[in-house]
Amino acid sequence: MYLGFVNKKRENIPEPVVNKSRFGLLRVMGIVALVIVVMAFLSAWWVKHYIYASEFTPTVLTVKEQRVLDSKLARLESTGSKDPVVPQKKRQEKGAPLEPEPYSEEGAKREISLTEK
Repeated sequence: MYLGFVNKKRENIPEPVVNKSRFGLLRVMGIVALVIVVMAFLSAWWVKHYIYASEFTPTVLTVKEQRVLDSKLARLESTGSKDPVVPQKKRQEKGAPLEPEPYSEEGAKREISLTEK
C-alpha cells in the first residue's frame, strides 16, 4: 500500500511502512500467561486423577459374563497349576505336613571378615 504525502516542492514521497509482524511485549506476556494457565489446569487434573484418585468400585458381572469367566479360569487352573517337583500324592505319602517354625538366630556366627582385593 502506498502512503505518501506532498512536501513543499509538491513531490510525492512515500512514507516508510512500519513492519508490524514483530511480537510486542503485550503479546508475549499474553502467550506466557496462557501457557501458565494451561499448565495449571493440566497439573490440577493430573493431581486429581493420580494422587487423589476416586474410590475403586468393583465391577459386577452379569450371569453370562460370570459363566464365561468361570470357564476360562477352569481352563487356566487345569493347565498351569501342576507342581512338577513334588506331586500332591507324594506330599501326603511322606507323613504329616511340615510345620512352620519361628525364626531364631541362636548359635549363629556373628563375625565379619574383611579382605582386600
